[in-house]
Amino acid sequence: MLNLSFVKFIFKIFFSPTFFFLLGFNPLTASVLTDTDGDGMTDVAELKYGFDPNDADSFPQSFYTEDVSEKSQSLDGKLGTDDDIVYYNFRDYTDESTIEKYKDFINKVLPIMYYRLGHPANTMNIRFWKRYPKNSGWMCIPKTSPWILSDGSFEPRLIVHEMFHAWTAKHGMTSRSQNNKIGNYDPIFSGWEEVAEGVCQEILIDFTKAYPTDSANSVIRNLTFSTITSYKFDLQKNLEYLHGGTFWTDGLSSLERYGISAGVAQHFMIADEQFYKRFFEKYYAEIHQNPDYRVTSERLINLYSSVLPEVNGISTKKFLGDITSLRGTKLPNKFHSVVRQDRRFNSI
Repeated sequence: MLNLSFVKFIFKIFFSPTFFFLLGFNPLTASVLTDTDGDGMTDVAELKYGFDPNDADSFPQSFYTEDVSEKSQSLDGKLGTDDDIVYYNFRDYTDESTIEKYKDFINKVLPIMYYRLGHPANTMNIRFWKRYPKNSGWMCIPKTSPWILSDGSFEPRLIVHEMFHAWTAKHGMTSRSQNNKIGNYDPIFSGWEEVAEGVCQEILIDFTKAYPTDSANSVIRNLTFSTITSYKFDLQKNLEYLHGGTFWTDGLSSLERYGISAGVAQHFMIADEQFYKRFFEKYYAEIHQNPDYRVTSERLINLYSSVLPEVNGISTKKFLGDITSLRGTKLPNKFHSVVRQDRRFNSI
C-alpha cells in the first residue's frame, strides 16, 4: 500500500512549476509573466531588480566600453561597495553577430548578478578574449581587471560561470591561499571557487524567468541543466577519492568535483537567494580588516555558517565539513576506489 505522504511528495516534485520550467514549459501565472511596458522584462523582475515596469526606457543599460584605461579601481579603498561596477569589452572576436549576442545577454544578466552577488570587489573592465579554438575551453584570469579567455562561442552558462570568478578580482578563493602570494593562482581551494557552476545555474534560472521570451533561453535550456543533479551530489559529496582541492588531479573526477561544488552553491542560494551577496560582504570585511588575510577551509566554513547557520535543517559547519572536496588538502597518495557518473568503476 502506497504511503500517502510519499505520493504527495512525488506530486510536489514532478508537478512543480520549476520541474515543468526546466523541461521548457512555462506554467507561470499571467501575473508573473506580465510585461506592461513591452520591453521583454517581466513586471515582477523589473520591480525586483530596480526598474520601472511602466517605462520601456527603464531597462538594463549597456556597460560595454572600448576604453580600458580608467575603469579598474577601488575608489574608496574598500571592496565590494555600491560604487564598484562591471564594464566589459572584447578582444579578437571577429563575428559581429556573436558580439551582439554577448552584449545583449551580459547587459540583461548583470542586474541579476548584482542582486545575487552584490557589487564586484572593485570597479573592473572584464576583457573577453577569444584565445582558443572552438569547443576547447574557457578560463578566467583573475586580477583587478580580469580576462576571460574563451573559444568565442556564445554559451551563457560559461559567460556567467567565468564572470563569477572575475567578480572577486584578485581576491577569489584560489588567489588568497596560505601557500601563495596574494593574487597568484593556487588550485588547492578549487572546491570553494568552483561553486561558480552552481551560482551560474541559479542566475540563469532567474534570467529565464525575468526575460521569458528572450532568444538566449533556448541555448540556456539546452546547455545548462544536464550535469548537475541532486542524486549525484548526495551520492558523491562525501566520497574519499574526491578529497583534494584541485579539480584536475587524475583526469577522471573533475566533473564530479564540479557537480559537488555546484550542489553546495545551490543549497545555499535556494535557502537564501542573496546568500553570496551576504557572504562576500563578510569576506571583504575580513580582507579590509586584515589585508594579509588568507583562506583556509575552517575560515570559509565559519563564514558560510555566519551567513546561514543551518541548511536543510543541518548545521552548516557539519554539512560543509563532511564534503571531502572542500578540505583544501591534497589527495592522499594511495589507491582509491572511484564511482563515476557514468556508473563505471576505476582506480586512480
